[in-house]
Amino acid sequence: MDDLFALAGIAFFSIGALVMLAGSIWFYVEAFRESLGWGIACLFFPLATIAFLFIKPERALWPTGMIFLGGFLTFLSQFIYA
Repeated sequence: MDDLFALAGIAFFSIGALVMLAGSIWFYVEAFRESLGWGIACLFFPLATIAFLFIKPERALWPTGMIFLGGFLTFLSQFIYA
């Protein structure tokens, strides 16, 4: 039974990490679609990603939600595995 929980925890962690990666890539794609300046700023300046989220929520809200969903799955995996 412990092996099943360990496998489920690893699966949740892996899926969560992939969802966060996909959300991050989607976020940067949306920033570059807006303009080259936004894309470069979001890549190199972390505060620019927060600014992009609040200034352009129609582009950044879904990718940010996907990042948070992946983070939640990763966080949840710690309780399944423990």
